[in-house]
Amino acid sequence: MKSTINIGYLVFLSVVAALGGFLFGYDTAVISGTIAQVTELFKLDALQQGWYVGCALIGSIVGVLFAGVLSDKFGRKLTMVISAVLFSTSAIGCALCADFNQLVIYRIIGGIGIGVVS
Repeated sequence: MKSTINIGYLVFLSVVAALGGFLFGYDTAVISGTIAQVTELFKLDALQQGWYVGCALIGSIVGVLFAGVLSDKFGRKLTMVISAVLFSTSAIGCALCADFNQLVIYRIIGGIGIGVVS
C-alpha cells in the first residue's frame, strides 16, 4: 500500500494553526501596551485591570467551544467570515465604547473571534 502526502495541504494546515497562536500572542502584546492609558481613562483598580486583560481569553474559550459546531453547520469559509465579523465588531466597539463595561463586552466578542479562528 503506497501512501501519498500532499505537502502543500500540510503546509497550509501548519500555517493556519500557527496563525491561531499568533493571534493569541498578538492580542496579549497589544493589550499590555494599552493598560496604562485604559487605566487612566476609566480609573481602573488592579482587579479591573486584570479583568480587562483576561476577558478576551474567556471569550476565546467560548469561541473554541462553538467553532466546531459552526464549522459543521456553515462550513469553514463562512465560519471564518463570522470570525472576521466578530473581529471587526470588537475593534469598532472598543474604539467607540463609552465605559469600562462596554470595553469588556467588546473585548470578549473579539476573544470569541480569536477562539473560533484558532
